[in-house]
Amino acid sequence: MSQRPLPPVSGLTRELAQAHDAKLVQIVELIDAMESRGAADALIAPLRPRLQQLRPHRRPRFGRILCLPLDPVIVEATHWQPDAASVPRSALRPLIEIIRNSLGPVAAEIDSALAAEQESLGAVGARLWPEAAPILRKAAAGPLPADWPETGLPADRFAPLARAVAGVLSQSVRLYGMAHESVVTRKDIALVLTGAAEDGVEAARLAIAVLLATVPDARRMLSSVRQMAGPAAEQAIDSLLAQIDEVTVGDGRLEAANLDSAILEVRRVADLVSDLSAGAGPRRRDRIAAVRQAMLDSCHRRLESGLTEELLGPIRALPAQPASEDMTTLEHCARNLRCLDEEAQRIGPAADNQRLLRQATEQIKHSPLANADLVRLVEILAGPEEALSLLKLSADSPDRL
Repeated sequence: MSQRPLPPVSGLTRELAQAHDAKLVQIVELIDAMESRGAADALIAPLRPRLQQLRPHRRPRFGRILCLPLDPVIVEATHWQPDAASVPRSALRPLIEIIRNSLGPVAAEIDSALAAEQESLGAVGARLWPEAAPILRKAAAGPLPADWPETGLPADRFAPLARAVAGVLSQSVRLYGMAHESVVTRKDIALVLTGAAEDGVEAARLAIAVLLATVPDARRMLSSVRQMAGPAAEQAIDSLLAQIDEVTVGDGRLEAANLDSAILEVRRVADLVSDLSAGAGPRRRDRIAAVRQAMLDSCHRRLESGLTEELLGPIRALPAQPASEDMTTLEHCARNLRCLDEEAQRIGPAADNQRLLRQATEQIKHSPLANADLVRLVEILAGPEEALSLLKLSADSPDRL
């Protein structure tokens, strides 16, 4: 029997995006168990916001804990630029291997601690990150790793990347703590920036990007960050905006994402661009305005596909007497679509979204749903006033519903 050919990676990613939560968690568990993940990381990359929301139990591994502080600045190699405040994903494996091989028995101890799962990730990281930083500093001054060509990156980028990652790892205990604290001071920020800068401007730039991506209080003190870091802060901000533009929007990640994931990603971007707008000059304001518009366009397309394919289509396919679980699914979808619009409104005016919601509401009104189900969906999607008017219409003209 001939096997059905596998779809391209983009097709697989889209299939995964539409997979049920339990199935997606099962697939991620299989990928986590792989010794060499390779293209599998690229496959699940667009699904990371959804995984953050699902919070499945993922087997903690040495490489995962080592790279945990770098998560916000890891990008696919196709989106990486030498002067960007980011780390290409393909560079991680050789860096991880350098550290693991150099740690020797310590690496085995960390593996045992992770397998036992008796310590928090932060506690294990606090043992690993300070040990890893000097190893990478030493490696940056040595020969090119034998497996570096597999990264697809130029040979002359190894040393700067190794030093930059070393600078972030040297400050990762402090960074991790700041991301989980309610109050962050100017002194906290100064300590991170001063420490990272000892490994060069690339390290300072990368540390700023991590700081701004994970610590809201740091974004709100952006003027202080700019004063302390100068051009490195501006380059880090540009890199964060570029990641939104190229990855979230340019790669179609938002449009391919599950609705729950899309909401989280739009919320994250809304928070980020709001904070980065404070005190921005004309060039930065123009850049943020362009990112806002690109995100709004992407949100509009995701809302349109969600309304058409995930709400209205299933409504039309309902049997005469739908099961309660069918209605629960539709109500959850309607809430998510309304929430997606509300998060988009935080990024900027989205009149086209309102038009889509009105059109969908009208179609729902003329669907064969029972009155109670119909009113609930209309209330979720269009608000209580629209639902009330529908109830009045039902009372005055029962035959019209």
